[in-house]
Amino acid sequence: QVHRLQKDYPAALRDMLALTEIMPENATHFYLSGLLQMFLQPEHALDYLQKASSLNDDFTPTVSAIKYSLLLATQTNNPAQLLITHGRILVALQEWELAGEAFRQATLVEPENALAWAFLGEVVQHSNGPASVYANLYPLKDTAATPHLAEDAGLAELQKAIALDPQLTAGHVFFSLYWERHQQFDLALTAIEKAIHLSPNDAALYSQKGSIQAMLGDLSGALASYQQGVAVSNNDPQALKLLLTFCIT
Repeated sequence: QVHRLQKDYPAALRDMLALTEIMPENATHFYLSGLLQMFLQPEHALDYLQKASSLNDDFTPTVSAIKYSLLLATQTNNPAQLLITHGRILVALQEWELAGEAFRQATLVEPENALAWAFLGEVVQHSNGPASVYANLYPLKDTAATPHLAEDAGLAELQKAIALDPQLTAGHVFFSLYWERHQQFDLALTAIEKAIHLSPNDAALYSQKGSIQAMLGDLSGALASYQQGVAVSNNDPQALKLLLTFCIT
């Protein structure tokens, strides 16, 4: 718990590795060691995750799902890109706190990496939920010690990302989500339109635009956006589902 409060992840990893020695049949300790190693010792992460899977079948679906991404990540010679890839895997696992550390380290390794800043800006707006194995093992029992998100959490990082690369689609997408969370729907719409201009063949962006337009009360515009998403995706089932959901709600 102290290590989590202090965000001393190397110390947390040392604890986990020691526990794998003391309790070699405990899959959770191997799993958490693997998660921490994603941004501390990436070359060892998969070995520990696979060990966790071999000890407890409950971890097998998760490890199987991320194994290919981890193997691909090791092929890059760019340390920042490796950290970004591992951060995205941690996001998929809803390990927001650990993902944030991976992206933060990516910005330290390569301060001009706009994508790292964009992901960091998005991730710091999230708190660990029930899916976080790390947070559940290190619960912050003292509610006064629990970190609270600042009102503008993520804003500076997103601004940094856009300043570094105004053509970064992800930066504008995350900015749109930021403004949407703050109920600044006009700003959210402007940001997603910039993203669409940069990536006009991304069907998901039209669905996000449609959702924002609906919040603004522009139902006809929202319908047109969802329909554009279906057209761009060549009738992708997910785009069709989003259109249908909009039409019946």
